[in-house]
Amino acid sequence: MKTLFKISFLLLICCSPIVKSQEMAPPPPVEIPFFNLIEGKWVSEPYQAMGKTFTDEADQDWKLNHQYFVIDFEAKSKESNYKGKGYFTKDNDGNIKGWWFDIFGLQGLMSYSGKIEGNKMKIMGKNDVYYEEREVEVKGDVMTHNVVQKITGKDGKVQEMKYTVVYNRKMKK
Repeated sequence: MKTLFKISFLLLICCSPIVKSQEMAPPPPVEIPFFNLIEGKWVSEPYQAMGKTFTDEADQDWKLNHQYFVIDFEAKSKESNYKGKGYFTKDNDGNIKGWWFDIFGLQGLMSYSGKIEGNKMKIMGKNDVYYEEREVEVKGDVMTHNVVQKITGKDGKVQEMKYTVVYNRKMKK
């Protein structure tokens, strides 16, 4: 009898979160008109950064019940490739919040915050060694990123880079 009681008690404890989660409804879709403007596949014109010439590809759309705007990103140069994925949404005050994951693992994880006004978004991202300010402007099928990046080396010295990347829409979603 004690065993039956223990099994029943364990089942009740284990299953109650499942029952509760089934009763919960997801929140309504997040609406950010600027992100609707930049949905789709984009390819950059070649640009210079870190002494290399890069061309980027970005596939951008809403995921997870329209809660996060997700950017799948790849930058290619003759010498190397870089891949990353960003998740962006807004808080209750309308501020943009984001997280960037990339091939550098935890070292590359960045958190972002910013604001959108009309067809421009200004965001700032950072982690222990990397700081970035990015202004993104959309005009039709052209998206321009003005970027300022600061990297802190192991010696504590900060290296600053500024560059502009112009993207052309390859496909609208």
